[in-house]
Order: sequence, then C-alpha cells, then structure tokens
Amino acid sequence: MRFPVSFVSALWPVLLFAQQPVTRSDAVAAALARGARVALGRADTTAALGAARAARAFPNPTVSGSYSKDTPNYHALGDLPLDLPWLRSARIGAAESARDATRYRFAFERAAIRFDVDTTYTRGLAAGLHARLSHRTALDADSLLRIAELRQQAGDVSELDVRLAAVNAGQLANIAADDSLTALSALVSLQLQMGLTGDQPTIVLVDSLRPPPDSAPTERRVLLPIAAAEASLRSAERSLAFASHQVFSSASTPATPRVQHLMRCCLCSVSRCRFHCST
Repeated sequence: MRFPVSFVSALWPVLLFAQQPVTRSDAVAAALARGARVALGRADTTAALGAARAARAFPNPTVSGSYSKDTPNYHALGDLPLDLPWLRSARIGAAESARDATRYRFAFERAAIRFDVDTTYTRGLAAGLHARLSHRTALDADSLLRIAELRQQAGDVSELDVRLAAVNAGQLANIAADDSLTALSALVSLQLQMGLTGDQPTIVLVDSLRPPPDSAPTERRVLLPIAAAEASLRSAERSLAFASHQVFSSASTPATPRVQHLMRCCLCSVSRCRFHCST
C-alpha cells in the first residue's frame, strides 16, 4: 500500500493557498472595519441618529386652498401646528433614549465581535497545530508500512503484520484528512468574520498560542446589555408620556363663520391677479 504525494497536498490546502500573514490584532481590526455585523450595527446607529434629529425638528405648517361658487370664490386656509413644550420634550427624550439604547447595543456588538474573532483565531491556531501533528503521524505510519513490506520480502514478518500496518496507516490518513478539514473550516470562518471571501483560504495565522490577558473589569461597571435595556425602558416611558399628552397637540380653532371671515382670502379679478381679504 502506498500513499501518493498528492495526499500531502490534500492534507495541507491551507499552506498551499494561504498568502497573507494575519495576526490576532489584524483579524480583530479587519472584522471591526469590514464585518457584516458591524455594518448592521452602523446602520442601526445611523437610523437612530436620524430619528433623534427628526424628533427635534418643528412641525411644518400646511396651507390648503378651496373654491366655492359664492363670493369670494377662492379660499386659502393655513394650519400652524403647536409644538407644546411638554410634548416636544417627551418626544425628544424618547428618541434620545432610543438612540442611547442603540449605541449601547452597538458597543456590545463590537465587544462580542472582538471576542468571537479572538476565539475563532485561537481555535484556528489549535486546529492547524493539531492537523500538523496528525499529518506527521500519518507520514510515520506510512513509513512503518513500507518497513513492514520490506521485512515481509526478507521473510521477517508475516502478511498479517503487513495488512495490520496498512489498516493502521489508512486510519491515521483519514484522521489527518479530517483534522485538516477542521483547520480549513476554522480558517475560512475567520475569513468570513474579517469580511473576506470564503471560497478558498487566503490568510495564514502567524500568532502563537498564548494565555490571553485578564480582561475582568477592575471596578464595578454597568454591563452594556443592561444599560441598553435601561435606555429602552426610558424610551418606552417617554413615548408613553408623549402619547398621553398628544391629545393637546391637535388643538385647533374651529372654523366658525367669524374665523372664516377673518382668514378667508379671495381672488377678485383673475386678469389682474390681486388677492384681498373679504370684509
């Protein structure tokens, strides 16, 4: 039994195609700059900022016109919404709290991306080293198979020993191929997190396995998901206050004949294009 030279290439596609050396910090920076999860978080943050700016804007006045057969024929009506202070503060407060919640969620998402990329990088390193060990073990098993065949020709071992060596070499070759695919899967997963293509491996991991520094907080801090939940609660409370007071925002003066008499304008002569208020 012989293992072809192409078996090594099948075991190590990572080494054949990987070109760009990437450190752990480079992987994290690329994921934060080009990752899909960061792009979604930026879009949500931008939308929350737009909603906060829209909440600060004053309502636009409206003007409408009508026509009647009675004199005056043309009528112009204007509507100026009243942006009452308690309504405006509640509306702006709800939008700002929603924006704070979005920012806290985005900050938590960035921290989660750092953790996921660091974990995937470590798993990729471990899987690559394990695949390398399996590859060496498979080569050693193939060497033992060749020695057993030579010893069989010399009459030192039986055919059963040769077949056992062949079975052992085949099993170790399958294990090495499986470990190589596991390492390749971890590498492609890291590329996708970095915003790169996953059709073939284009990076190689250059950092070594080392214990990570202690990242436990040294002082009591509020966790980002809790801060986001609190901001969402404040936004909901202020939205409820805005809805409860919104009944006053539609306050308008009824169109009585006296008010219509004061606000009505007519076009007395189309040829001269003159507007005057009716009396």
